[in-house]
Amino acid sequence: AEEAAKPAELQLTILTAPDCPECFDPISFVGPLKTNNRVQISSEKSVEYTSDEGALLLQKYSVTRVPTVLVAGDVDKVFDSASFSQNLGTKAEDGTLVVTNVPAPYVDVASGSVKGRFTLTYLTDKTCTECYDSSLHRRALLNLAMKASVERSVDRLEGEGRKLIAQYKIESTPTILLTGELDLYPQFQQIW
Repeated sequence: AEEAAKPAELQLTILTAPDCPECFDPISFVGPLKTNNRVQISSEKSVEYTSDEGALLLQKYSVTRVPTVLVAGDVDKVFDSASFSQNLGTKAEDGTLVVTNVPAPYVDVASGSVKGRFTLTYLTDKTCTECYDSSLHRRALLNLAMKASVERSVDRLEGEGRKLIAQYKIESTPTILLTGELDLYPQFQQIW
């Protein structure tokens, strides 16, 4: 009982992808652990996935997407293994929890390319002052954990705007167009 009452001692290793500023931010996973009064973080380090140490960790834990988080220590005091495995990742043979369900955008380790990039184009109508603001869709996308790699605005009367209207058979503006790797966003796919 005395042991169970002690805070769980955890060691965190964050495998970073410094060349991908738009990639998943591990702080969304690590932050709640740091503020949990039942958890004591005894060590935390960041390791670039392309470094020698990073390469060893990638291989040891079969990591295929970065950035990610490795959690060692008293993990069973904090996480339900079955729930973690179903929702977030895997438990390695040494007991380390490996976040493998990394949301897009992320770096695919095998190819080194960023997956989950997309462009958000606001097709506007500057002549319509009472029309709704299509940039409101940005907030809706952010609520789905989707941040566009590129955001741009095109007026319907510009050459490119007319071209987009013809290409996609758009019947009313303002609206938005999304292009890119949208299939990597399951919540968006369900809603769409």
